[in-house]
Amino acid sequence: MLVHETVGQPVILTYKDYCALPNDGRRYEILEGNLHVSPAPSPFHQIIIARLLNILCGHIEGRLLGQVLPAPCDVLFADSTVVQPDLVYVAQDQRGIIGKKFIQGTPRLVVEVLSPWNADYDAQAKRQLYAKFGVPHYWMIDSEPPRIVELREPKNAAYLTERTITPPDFFDPTLFPGLSIDLTTRLVE
Repeated sequence: MLVHETVGQPVILTYKDYCALPNDGRRYEILEGNLHVSPAPSPFHQIIIARLLNILCGHIEGRLLGQVLPAPCDVLFADSTVVQPDLVYVAQDQRGIIGKKFIQGTPRLVVEVLSPWNADYDAQAKRQLYAKFGVPHYWMIDSEPPRIVELREPKNAAYLTERTITPPDFFDPTLFPGLSIDLTTRLVE
């Protein structure tokens, strides 16, 4: 149980506090010392993640480009900032950031599937956080309406490039030349 006694001072949570949180099926994250709690994802959310994980693993692992990891997998950006993106891609040349307990550092790609209860959190707070910590590629997937938002090139805590792909178009990610994802039949529908 987390107990902090401070009068008139904001409580800044750390990774140690995070490790003391209960294993109760909720998703806990700490963004710059502030606790965020979400319920377990919906089955549809998990279907999207499973489909995308399958697509990415087939492309990335066959080419020895790195490793794709699904949530729950902690990404520790700082002692007071630990998140669990839906998917994380660590490129081959940065595999040293994968530790025994968590990823420590900035992965090449993070993916979040937007849910009704956390869409603003992922689209705003986490977007700013990922840009601040220099995540080069951030994909947000929304099922309603179906779309993928590809964000790239973070600078000054903001992404410089944004591209939205909707069905019936194919998503050809900048990060993975040669990969093309059919949004209508493979991912969001």
